[in-house]
Amino acid sequence: MRRLTPPSPLRRSAPWLAFAVLAALTFAAYYAGLGGSFLLDDWGTLPKLGAYGPVDNVTTFISYITSGAAGPSGRPLALLSFLIDAHDWPANPWPFKLTNVLLQLLNGALLAWLLAGLSRARGLDRRSAAWAGLLGAGLWMAHPLFVSTTLYVVQRMAMLAALFVFAGLACYVAGRRRLDEGRTNSAYTLMIGGIAGGTLLGFLCKENAALLPLLALVLEWTVLGRPGSTNDRSPRGSALAHGLAPAPNLIFRVIFLWLPSAIILAFLLWQLRDIGTLLPGRDFTVGTRLLTEARVLVYYLYLLVIPHAATHGLYTVVPLSHGFVHPWTTLPAIGLIVALVAGALTLRRRWPVLSAAILFFFAGQLLESTTLPLEVYYEHRNYLPAALLFWPLALWVASGPGRRSLRYAAAGTALALLLALTGLRADLWGHPERLARTWMRLNPGSSRAVATQTEILESRGQYFQAYLRLYAASELHPNRISFALPRIEAACGLGSARPSDVEALVQAAAHDRSASHLLYKVLSTQIGNPASKCHGFGNDAMLQVVDSALANPNFRGNHDIRQQMELLHGQLLLAQHRPRAAYAALSEALALKPTPDVALTASAYLLDAGQPRAARKLLNRYQAQPRHLPPIWTMQGLHRRWLEHTGWYSESFRNIRKAIREKIQPSG
Repeated sequence: MRRLTPPSPLRRSAPWLAFAVLAALTFAAYYAGLGGSFLLDDWGTLPKLGAYGPVDNVTTFISYITSGAAGPSGRPLALLSFLIDAHDWPANPWPFKLTNVLLQLLNGALLAWLLAGLSRARGLDRRSAAWAGLLGAGLWMAHPLFVSTTLYVVQRMAMLAALFVFAGLACYVAGRRRLDEGRTNSAYTLMIGGIAGGTLLGFLCKENAALLPLLALVLEWTVLGRPGSTNDRSPRGSALAHGLAPAPNLIFRVIFLWLPSAIILAFLLWQLRDIGTLLPGRDFTVGTRLLTEARVLVYYLYLLVIPHAATHGLYTVVPLSHGFVHPWTTLPAIGLIVALVAGALTLRRRWPVLSAAILFFFAGQLLESTTLPLEVYYEHRNYLPAALLFWPLALWVASGPGRRSLRYAAAGTALALLLALTGLRADLWGHPERLARTWMRLNPGSSRAVATQTEILESRGQYFQAYLRLYAASELHPNRISFALPRIEAACGLGSARPSDVEALVQAAAHDRSASHLLYKVLSTQIGNPASKCHGFGNDAMLQVVDSALANPNFRGNHDIRQQMELLHGQLLLAQHRPRAAYAALSEALALKPTPDVALTASAYLLDAGQPRAARKLLNRYQAQPRHLPPIWTMQGLHRRWLEHTGWYSESFRNIRKAIREKIQPSG
């Protein structure tokens, strides 16, 4: 009788050695992209590293870590991770991008662990399961679509959320296996820790980690709830070895899987209550967004199945769907999604692995690609949902029929192709000006693309070419502040803004739905600034623009926008030496949202304009009001309370009152 010898340690560790080589190759492919710059939302988040001084003591650390404004949680763990790379601002983007790339490799390792566990649940032996996990995670890790997540610094939030989801699901699958083996106590410890811990920690990085319980349900409905084949070498007495797959008990499923999933689904359905109403700050309704997202999801799948070295990137403009046939691709996209989901549900017993990959993808898109009022398209939304898409192929390579050498050669070719495309795309991201030119060519109708193009032209002193580009864009889109305002700036670069340029901005301010923040960002720095003085676009012209924005019906119900416009209104009236009207406008701004920041800003405007008594009156008015703090369970509420506890606001109010007294006393 032939004796079976156990595999050598080197043979057993071969899959993980291969993964280490693949991780090194992935790092090499990304390396060229580390020289890129900060982009878009990076500038809204990362400057908080220096907002309260260098983060080098407990006070500034807590002030920084509670300052997050993205999402209801403030995403403090994501903010914490940025301290790995810098403790102050401005900072060098290179270490931020390096950390993101290393995080991509770590996520690949966690996904390999998860997929290996799922492969064992399907009946593969330990070594074959390890190879399936390696390949499935490797194809995901090396995919070029995720360059726009990994090298976009602020998307570390999405990467960290995925990290905790992968770790949570891997713990759940490991616990599930222990449950199959009859090790009940340790099984539930792992499963509860995986679901509860992964969801909580992931949510503190980005909110889509709240989908973890639903993703675990997807795995239960498909691969975990079905018996694996009996060739698995499970311990004697294991339920799995006998073709059984005992489910977790009902109490666990209700508390940790069904209830959290039901809450998420109910929240998304609640967003449908005003399905035909324009969303605040957007030019679409919930219904329009749902129709459009069908086409977007199909396009995401296309990019995942057919990898590209260059995509439309962060400037992608997706035409909205205003009906099932406008554009005509809307209905086929909906039909394809319905067919995929229905097919996956119907055939989940026959093809559980393929069903799991499809259902995991669509479940992972639920928060960001359905009813929430987010922008329509972003490639990083595929980072977590696509995690299982390559696993069916990996299982075929690891254990499918036919010659193993041919299967492995096909897998190696696919990995080489993905790494090559990732290297090309990372190199593009490592050269900011070339990246901007590529996106401009691919997205000629994007306001971001036009803004980037004109910034490049203006940096070279080519103001006339920039003006022509913006003139054409604003004439084509007359209701867009994002075109009309830069048109004014380009005209000022040429020496003078024409009346037609001002009229274009007044028209845009009266009808725009989403870009009012640009008016505040630009005009608040120009008012009273001699360096920004522009013939043809003085205080009177700016006042016309602000009055037009205040009359815009799209902004009427948004207190944040109206507050910004009233602050601008007050600044301009002070510049026109109309202190009473200015005080009324600034008081209105304070009344819309009475926060200490607005009180300090408005009183500083009055003080700088030589109106110390009005500044004192405004401060007294604010401090006589009852305090309305945000709820303590929100990050904004915690942040406000911390700043008050440390004396940040009291010191600021003391300083401005001291300045007011110094201005009042000399005049008696």
